[in-house]
Amino acid sequence: MADTGALKPNFVIDPPQVETKAQPSEEEQQVFSISKTAGWKILDEFMQRQLDILELKNNEAVLGQSVNFEEIGKQTLVLILVKDFVKAIRDKVKYAQEAVEPDGNK
Repeated sequence: MADTGALKPNFVIDPPQVETKAQPSEEEQQVFSISKTAGWKILDEFMQRQLDILELKNNEAVLGQSVNFEEIGKQTLVLILVKDFVKAIRDKVKYAQEAVEPDGNK
């Protein structure tokens, strides 16, 4: 007589995958080391002051004089490009910090 007992499932549960983080590159480590210096803080504050001054000068030029739209566009474009440049520098440092200290220990 054939066995009529319950069927036993035949599958294997895969263990959860452990995410391994890549080690920070030499460049990231070097940029990270810069970010921990007083010099970086001074430079970062200086860049922010220069951006503020540039934006103030742009606003004064636009609002204080009769400047045509083409000149306003040029000045605004320069301001945007400079802001993007400074943001790229800050992002480079931020990403290096995240690569070396992913848990945010500062």
